[in-house]
Amino acid sequence: RSFHVFYYLLAGASDAERKALRLAPAGGYAMLQRSGCATVRGLDDAREYGAMRSAMAAVGLAEETQSAILRLVSAVLWLGNVAFAASGSGEVGPRDAAAREALEHAAPLLGVDVATLTKSLTHRTISTGLGERITSPLAAEECA
Repeated sequence: RSFHVFYYLLAGASDAERKALRLAPAGGYAMLQRSGCATVRGLDDAREYGAMRSAMAAVGLAEETQSAILRLVSAVLWLGNVAFAASGSGEVGPRDAAAREALEHAAPLLGVDVATLTKSLTHRTISTGLGERITSPLAAEECA
């Protein structure tokens, strides 16, 4: 089983949250499928989600901050479905339709467009001490 927060979110999110966070069933996330363990005996993920949200409020996290955290958690789930491959021209991009779909879900959750997210995952940017920025493409294997 991966991080509990993923399962809490998927089990406990309201319908409105599921829509806003672009959530899919647990089986739709490669990261969760790899563990082979979706449930823990004696652990109610939906109840734990409620407890987690209550704890977030108790420590003073505003609703807006909680929503931002949950958007990041959802984006991490989607990014786990992204894989890259080089095209015939050598340009690196999403490997397949599933990877493109995952980027389309993750990008708005992160507040960026798909092209910006794709470029940030397929290119390296180095900032020099002189304020110059140098961006270079990564090989597909480096994008993982």
